[in-house]
Amino acid sequence: MKFEMEDNLPLVAVQIEYNGMKKAFSNVLLDTGCSSTILDTDLCEEVGIMLDLENAITRKMYGIGGTEICIEQKVSGLIIDWFQLNKFTIQLGDVREMHGFDGIIGSDFFLANKLIHNKLEDYLNELSELTAQINYLNAEIKSANDELRQRNEELENRG
Repeated sequence: MKFEMEDNLPLVAVQIEYNGMKKAFSNVLLDTGCSSTILDTDLCEEVGIMLDLENAITRKMYGIGGTEICIEQKVSGLIIDWFQLNKFTIQLGDVREMHGFDGIIGSDFFLANKLIHNKLEDYLNELSELTAQINYLNAEIKSANDELRQRNEELENRG
């Protein structure tokens, strides 16, 4: 995925593949500040990604370019260039008409493919390890307290 700067925006051309159908999306914005990947509805229909109005969720997307209504739905088997996405949540909207892009690749794509590092995930893993250590130490303290209590009872019974 090679990007070029155009009007100070990082743009890429990617191939979208779904159920064996392929299409080049030639004007896709890379936007790590956008939390969701948004693809143009009309272009997606050309590769067989249809609006699933029964299961989809309507979302209002906010950004520097304003607001727009998108349809959020999960897709499996979507390939963006060589990145296979299963159970990946995408937004479908009129991004080509409203913003001039075939799509916007957001931070969800980069995180799902480990192309950017998620510090929160690191913190949560570290917190989980610390919690396990605390639980172990608490069990050791409880065991030591039980042993001391038992010895104190034995001393009181002797005395």
